[in-house]
Amino acid sequence: MSFTKIFQRTTMPFDNGWNSALSPLTERTRIVPLFGDTPLINDIINHNVTKNVDIHSRGAWGLGEDDFTSFKERGDEFMINDRIAEVLKRINENKENKKEKWVAVMMDGKEIEFPNYDIAQKKLKERGMPYKAIVKKVAQNQYYEYMNNVMDASFEVQSYNELTKIKEIGATFAIGDGLFMTCAHCVKKYNKMSMPSKEVKEPITISIMKNGSSFPAKLVKIDFNIDAAIIECEIDSPILEFKPSNEVLIGTRVFTIGSPSGFENNVTEGILSSRDRVVFKHSGAPKYLFTDAHVLPGNSGGALISEDDGRVVGMMALIVSGMGLYGLNAAIPSEYLIGFAEL
Repeated sequence: MSFTKIFQRTTMPFDNGWNSALSPLTERTRIVPLFGDTPLINDIINHNVTKNVDIHSRGAWGLGEDDFTSFKERGDEFMINDRIAEVLKRINENKENKKEKWVAVMMDGKEIEFPNYDIAQKKLKERGMPYKAIVKKVAQNQYYEYMNNVMDASFEVQSYNELTKIKEIGATFAIGDGLFMTCAHCVKKYNKMSMPSKEVKEPITISIMKNGSSFPAKLVKIDFNIDAAIIECEIDSPILEFKPSNEVLIGTRVFTIGSPSGFENNVTEGILSSRDRVVFKHSGAPKYLFTDAHVLPGNSGGALISEDDGRVVGMMALIVSGMGLYGLNAAIPSEYLIGFAEL
């Protein structure tokens, strides 16, 4: 089988314009040479392409007549490598302007900056300095400014059912003067497939923990359908504000504070992954927010905070597991919580 192609002389790619003198013809079938080790058209037709091929956006190599008579494509594509280098240079310059730093929030609220997380941990351990959290600080990411307030408003909650002898551990956060919100299952363990009555009849002891100290609390209100509860405790705390979750864009960075396995006030961050997710189908079940923020048992009841303004957009409630589903962590949207608290 033979192929016929109309060859045309062209201007060279690095000349003085479209009207420059024509490049000289070669002795091989009157084909113009290209870029160094690039195969000639005749090589390609004859399947002799052992050379390093570099023909990206530098000519038309299909059968038939060429669309253009020059290697200068529309938009100067022949300078694509230079353009890529220019873009990469700008990206690197932006990175230099946005170098991240890590801030250790100390127990007294003071902040100490470190170049990275590992150094922060190492130095604080060497100096024997207790701290609340180590958080990332980026030029346009201001969530560390809210961290101190959110940390002070977040607590570990413990409950003990004297009838079933079951102890639950979770997180809670302040929503009013002496009022705290948490998950209903942090107060009383229950099965969502067989919903309990609206009242808690068993004797349950509730405590709020802070820095190793225990403060007695009592149940004010509970809703097993949406999995939320309000407890009351005489402990001073800043109050967190709610933000409608539907105002938060998917992909917005968020963080949450919980007490996994009893380790009080552990901070993890991620993004708001999706909304309106159906996990349970019982009457009154909420449609959940999903986040990839890393959570463990004990994070339930922790506030999900928008890094944009430090307000509560949800409350961590469960880890969606089974069938290989990992990293899907569900939070109750703030709209349900606002309605439940009648704020």
